Amino acid sequence: INAVDYSPSCPSAVEIYYYARPSIASVSPNSGSPTGLVLSGGSLVQAEVTVALDAMPDVSFENRDLWCKFAQFLSPAARQGPLGGGANDLKCELPRHTVEWDSTWLLAGVAEVLVIDGEGLAFVANTMSFAYQFAQDDVDEGLACPARTYGNGVLCVPCPQDTFMPGVGFSACYDCPEHASSPGNGSSCECTGAGYGGSVAAAGGACAACAAGTFSPAGSSACSDCGGDSYSQGAAAACTPCPLGASSANGSTSAADCSCAAGQYLREVPGVGSACCAFGFFLDQETLLCSQCPAGTWENATSCADCPKGTFSAAGATVCGECAAGTYAWHGQAACTPCPAQATTGAGGQDELRDCVCAAPYVDTSHRQGLPRLNADTYTLRVEYPNGTLTLFESGDFCATCPADTYHVASPYGVCRRCFLNAFSTDPSAGIDGCACNAGYYSGTANTCVSAPATPDPVRACDQCPPFSYSAPSSLCLADCKCNAGYTGPDGGGCAACAAGTYKTAAGDAACSNCATGKYSSDVAATLESQCLDCPKNSDSPAGSSHIDNCTCNSGYGGGGGGAAKS
Repeated sequence: INAVDYSPSCPSAVEIYYYARPSIASVSPNSGSPTGLVLSGGSLVQAEVTVALDAMPDVSFENRDLWCKFAQFLSPAARQGPLGGGANDLKCELPRHTVEWDSTWLLAGVAEVLVIDGEGLAFVANTMSFAYQFAQDDVDEGLACPARTYGNGVLCVPCPQDTFMPGVGFSACYDCPEHASSPGNGSSCECTGAGYGGSVAAAGGACAACAAGTFSPAGSSACSDCGGDSYSQGAAAACTPCPLGASSANGSTSAADCSCAAGQYLREVPGVGSACCAFGFFLDQETLLCSQCPAGTWENATSCADCPKGTFSAAGATVCGECAAGTYAWHGQAACTPCPAQATTGAGGQDELRDCVCAAPYVDTSHRQGLPRLNADTYTLRVEYPNGTLTLFESGDFCATCPADTYHVASPYGVCRRCFLNAFSTDPSAGIDGCACNAGYYSGTANTCVSAPATPDPVRACDQCPPFSYSAPSSLCLADCKCNAGYTGPDGGGCAACAAGTYKTAAGDAACSNCATGKYSSDVAATLESQCLDCPKNSDSPAGSSHIDNCTCNSGYGGGGGGAAKS
C-alpha cells in the first residue's frame, strides 16, 4: 500500500510506504540428492539450493541486499534474475556441516530469505523446509571444503594468513613454506622472502631461490635481472654493485663479470672494498680512493712501497728501474745519484757512494779506504813511501790525482806511492815509469842507460852525477852528466876546474878557453870571459895569463912587472 497525505495547508508532506513481505514459493531441490555437492574426501558436506520467491510488492527491493538463512547461518543470495520473476530467483549455498558417516546420511534444514535494508533492518519472510539424503557411495567418496577454505567442524572457513588450500580443503590449511606468505583465503602462497620468487600451490612445495644474476627484495615474488654494473650469485635480495669504476652487463652472475676499463685493473683491500685503479695507483685503505704512488715508490696493489736499494722510480710507477752504471741510490729514491767526477760503479744497481770507484789514474780517498777526514770539507788521501811509511794529504776531490813526486799503482782503491829517492813524477798515471831522476841525477849505471826499474818497485833510486857535473831532469845515463861551466872533462867522467887564466862559459865536455892576450885571470873555475881582466896601460900579456905579473911593458915603456908602464 502506498499512501500519501499531501495538502497545501500542511507545513510539510509525509510519504508513507507499506511493504508486503516476500515469501518463499519453493526450494529446489527439496529432497533427494542436492546439486553442487563437493565430494572429495573429508568430513564436511555442502550443497546448493535455488529459491523461488513470490512476486515482489515493490521494485525497491531490487536494491536491497538479500541473504539466505539456514538455521543460524547466513550466506549471501546470488540473484539469478529479476526478483519475483519466477522459479530459481536466488541461488543459495548451504552451510558446510560436519557429518557422522553411516550407511546413509540426511541433511535437513529450514530455508529463510532475509531482506536487509540500508539500516540493517531484516524482514523475515516465509520459511520452507528441505531435506537431502546422501547415498552410500557419496559418503565413501567423502565431501570436503572448496579451495582457499578448510572445515572447522561446523563450517568451511577461509584459510588464515600464511596458509593456503590449493584444492578441496579438509580440516586444516597448509602452512606456507619458508620464504613464502599469504594474506589469507588463498589457494597458494607467494614467495615474498628476500632473494626468493614465484609461488607455491601444492602441499609440500618450496620456494625457489632467485637464480644468479637476478634478485628479489622482501615483499616481492618476482625475480628480476640485475641491472648493468652489478651482479648477484643467487638468492639475493639486492644486486651487489660492481667495484668503483668497473662495469658489467645486465644479469651478471659474479664479481668476475665486473671488468675495469682499459688501462685499469681491480685493486682490493681485503674486508674493506675494491675499485678499479690505473696502473701506478693504489687503493687507499681508508678512503677507498685510488691514489698515485709518489716518486721513489712503486704500486704493489694495496700500498706504495719504497723502491729497493739500487733502484729508482718516477711518480705512478709500477716497477722500479735499476740505477745505471756510474750512479747509485739508497731505497726510496726518485732518481739515482751520479758518482763524483772521475768515478763510476762499473755495474748498475749500486746503492751507496762507497760503490763508486775512481778510474785510473785517480785514486779513492777516505770514503773507501777508511781514513779519517783531516777536514770536514775535504777528503783524505794516503801516500805510501818506499820505506813503508804513510802520509795523509787533504784533497778537495772525491777522486784525487796523485800529488807531485808520486805515481799511481792499480789496486781495489788505487794507491799513490812516492817516487824513489831523488826522483820526481812526470806522469802519475804511468806508474813507476812515470818517475824520473831529478836534475843532477841519472837512473842508470856508469855503462848502462835504463828507463825501466832495475830492481822491483819501489826500491829503485837515482845516482848523483860526479862532482862539478850536472844532468837535466829525467836523465838516464851517466853520460848525461855534463861538466859544469868553469869545469872541463868528458861527459860522465871527472870534471876539473878551469885553471887561472882560463874560463868555460857552458856545461859540457869542452876545454877551458884561455884569456885573450893582454888579459889575465887569477880565478879558478871561471865561468865568464869577463873574468879575464885587462893588463895595465902600455903593457901586454900572453894568452892564458893567470896573474897581473904576466903583464909586461910594451917596447919603449918601462916599469915594474904588473905596474903601469912609463915612457
